[in-house]
Amino acid sequence: MSLMRDTDRFYNPECFTQSWDALRGVIRFYYGPNPISSPNYPDLIDRTSRELHKNKNDDPVTDVYCNGLISSLLAEKPDLVGVSIPFITSYFEGMKLIRHLRFKAPGLPIVVGGSLIDTYHDPMIADPRVFDWFNYGMFGECDEAFPKLATTLDKGGDLAEVPNLYYRDSNNMVQKNEKKSVKDLNS
Repeated sequence: MSLMRDTDRFYNPECFTQSWDALRGVIRFYYGPNPISSPNYPDLIDRTSRELHKNKNDDPVTDVYCNGLISSLLAEKPDLVGVSIPFITSYFEGMKLIRHLRFKAPGLPIVVGGSLIDTYHDPMIADPRVFDWFNYGMFGECDEAFPKLATTLDKGGDLAEVPNLYYRDSNNMVQKNEKKSVKDLNS
């Protein structure tokens, strides 16, 4: 990663190629062991839960989560943590990160979003059991909705007023708020 901070080395084709190959190897390693290959399984939540519970936590990615990343994040004393899950290949790792984060900081609100959740929000976050893993799910463009959620949580407002939000209410029922698109993403 030091290459990215050094403009002389970054623009050196040989250095860049070597770093790029190393980065691609890490990415292939990260996404390689994904046991959940499709969001279209009718038993997606059951499969995910089984995989999370049987995972032995002895892989290098989990080691990074538990011995650095989560501690560094929690040192910032966040009031809310958002996890973006863009692709099915990152779904299981995202859920694993959330599981370890929840273990280390059980009271910290966690919201999940990203393009995968946006595309498959009904099978992925409409099941009330997922709210044992995280507190909120967001779908659609959340450029305005995510700050509204943070403000609502901070000021004790009504979650029903936050667009693009899934949450579990006090009766253990999943609520899905109205989807609101951002009118002009360029402004």
